[in-house]
Amino acid sequence: MPSDPILGADAVYVIALKKRIPSEVQPLDAVREKVTADVRQREATEAARKAGQAFYSTLTNGLAQNKSFQAVCLEANVISHKLPPFSLSTRSLPQEWEGRVDLSLLKDVASSLSPGKTSRFEPTRDGGMIVHLLLRLPVDEGKLKAELSAFTAGLREERRREALSEWLHKQYDQAHVTVASSQKKTASE
Repeated sequence: MPSDPILGADAVYVIALKKRIPSEVQPLDAVREKVTADVRQREATEAARKAGQAFYSTLTNGLAQNKSFQAVCLEANVISHKLPPFSLSTRSLPQEWEGRVDLSLLKDVASSLSPGKTSRFEPTRDGGMIVHLLLRLPVDEGKLKAELSAFTAGLREERRREALSEWLHKQYDQAHVTVASSQKKTASE
């Protein structure tokens, strides 16, 4: 049985159930591999998080003893990976880093650090990460000069479109436009 009509901004919707699919419990043999893989992945993630937390404790102790980040990593047999430079406006990392690190989390963590400082252990979807900020690079003046005019022009165009849109909305509101239904019939017809 269809629902009552639902009025939208530019359409009318009617919802109806087309087909009912009964739920079923699949036999263990059919899902064994998937369940096993899921359990192994969950256990591996949990083990990675525990190892990350343990390393963070080792790291804080080593840093308190004035050891360098690299020295603590070497002593703990932990491999650190150096990321390419990035900024808060970076939209993606190079191909070899895609899927390895959540860029938005990385930017959040790195933005709160001072050069030479280390973040806490940050859990991720598949384990976790600790960020050690080596340094903040100054803006490349040549690149800034080359890209500034295009950026400014794009920003100006965006603001122009916003102003036009706002003006059109005000004009529409002031015109008191009402939409008459073409299906309405007057008494004289």
